[in-house]
Amino acid sequence: MDLAPVVETLQATLSPQLRKQAEEKLAQICKTTGFVPCLVQIILNDQCDMGARQAGAIYLKNHINTYWSDYNDLKATTDSDIITLANAVNVNINKAAGDNTQKFFVISD
Repeated sequence: MDLAPVVETLQATLSPQLRKQAEEKLAQICKTTGFVPCLVQIILNDQCDMGARQAGAIYLKNHINTYWSDYNDLKATTDSDIITLANAVNVNINKAAGDNTQKFFVISD
């Protein structure tokens, strides 16, 4: 997925005049396979505009909250990008619910 249009759309969400259109466009783009990895690339890219990176992080959080209802069960989502991301960062969904130990996640190429 091409990063440039997604970056531009994320930047547009920060403008009151363009926000509604940008959010509608993101609602369409997010259905495309490869959207979640694209957001992760934007978030981690030092060359991208900081506002776009922050908007991307918020959109990623909201996307996961919307499409992964039960964080303890990877099967609770049908979004293949979320499943890939969870597997890539080695999310251990089998931990006990009350486990408060600190977890470290590594995202690599």
